[in-house]
Amino acid sequence: MSDDATLLAERRSSWTNYWATGALHSCLGSFEENYAGDVPGAWREALAGLPEGSQVLDLCTGNGALPALFLGEFQAGNLARVVAVDLAQIRPDWVSGLAPAQQERLELRGGVQAESLPFPDASFDMVCSQFGIEYTDRKASLAEAARVLKPGGVLALVMHDTGSVICRNAREERSHLAWMAERGVLDAAADLCGFVARAATPAGREALAADPLAEQARLRLNQVMADMTLRAQESEVPDVLVQSQHTIFNAIQAAMGSGDAGNGRQALDWLRQQLAQSDLRLAELLECALDEAGLDAFLEGTGFVEEGRRALDFPGGQRMGWWLTARKPA
Repeated sequence: MSDDATLLAERRSSWTNYWATGALHSCLGSFEENYAGDVPGAWREALAGLPEGSQVLDLCTGNGALPALFLGEFQAGNLARVVAVDLAQIRPDWVSGLAPAQQERLELRGGVQAESLPFPDASFDMVCSQFGIEYTDRKASLAEAARVLKPGGVLALVMHDTGSVICRNAREERSHLAWMAERGVLDAAADLCGFVARAATPAGREALAADPLAEQARLRLNQVMADMTLRAQESEVPDVLVQSQHTIFNAIQAAMGSGDAGNGRQALDWLRQQLAQSDLRLAELLECALDEAGLDAFLEGTGFVEEGRRALDFPGGQRMGWWLTARKPA
């Protein structure tokens, strides 16, 4: 498998696993539920300009935050169909809560690359994406967006901004992950599992109490966990530290209660995989975020005519991302 194909498979697997958690969007460390602040107003404005019976394509939909907004909260009557695609496999639970008439207007497809869309030319009145298209090969994705748009069709995008609170949180969370790896947090927990598994029997507990290596392992993990607690208390984004501590505690309890170190280490292996995938997603987010120069160059050579751009904020005024709209020439 080529490097590009390997990376694509890793991305698909990572995001498939993430969306399987039921998360509606990709920035749960920054805000909960669906997007708030300036975002709904921007999308209301974009939809209001579409003709009756419009067909809309949402690229890199994730678990369908935009279709949920369009057909759920907005119940946009001028949309005949919303098609939402993603590279990952997606099965959002919220769809079952839509009225039957709304469900009939929605089509979700997983395993679809934005760079190679399975739709005929001039099929859609609007192509949109929210924190998605910037993750792709932009030149290829924008060419495909232009191909499937009708003449005069709209391109509407919310994209990551390097100066946003989302990117700031991502940088801090990655620093936590790097710190955990440097301190050998999971290795310390796995080591202790091998000792505490003896505690399942009286004889094992007696041997454990007399084993200086077991005491060293206990003290090592206790110190690391205490340092994690302090780091979490000092962080604006402590989630990964707190959640990791919880999983580590449960892993130690599993090894101790069952008498099998493998039970605890299995939980730690799962956590190690989750943290690695989270780091992959965060690194990708930061790599694809745009500064003003990147936004200036985003549509160059695509044939799209830019119509508007502005910064979008969270409630309270913290920067969320960029809003960019353009049109395919008629």
